[in-house]
Amino acid sequence: MKIKEAFIRDILLQQWRGDISFSRMVELINEEMKTLKKIEIEPVFVEFIPDTLKQDIVYISKEYKTAIHLCLCGCGNLAVTPLNKDGWNLIEKDDKVSFTPSILNTNCPNRYHYIITDNVANVV
Repeated sequence: MKIKEAFIRDILLQQWRGDISFSRMVELINEEMKTLKKIEIEPVFVEFIPDTLKQDIVYISKEYKTAIHLCLCGCGNLAVTPLNKDGWNLIEKDDKVSFTPSILNTNCPNRYHYIITDNVANVV
C-alpha cells in the first residue's frame, strides 16, 4: 500500500470513529494530497435520475439512496455513488452537500479522484 493510501485510510477511520470532525478530516486530506483543481458542483435532488445528465451537476435520489453525476474530468462516463453504509455518506449543510469518503471514478480513463465538500470538488 502506498504511503498516501495508508494515510488517507487512517484519517477516514479516525473520522468514522468520531475521533476527528469531518472538516478536520478534509483539512488533513487536502494538506496531504494537495488539491490540483477545484470544480464547483450543483446538487440537484430528484426522485428518479434523469435520462440526460448535465456536467457538474450531482443528481441525488434520497428515495433510492444513490447519487450519480458525469465524471468531473469531462470524459462523459458516469460516477455512481451509493448512499449507504457500504458506500458514501451524504452530508447536507446550509444548502450545500459533501460526500465521504472521496470519489475515485474507476469508470474514468483518467481515474479522476476528488473530494466533494460544500459543493466544491477538490481534485487530488
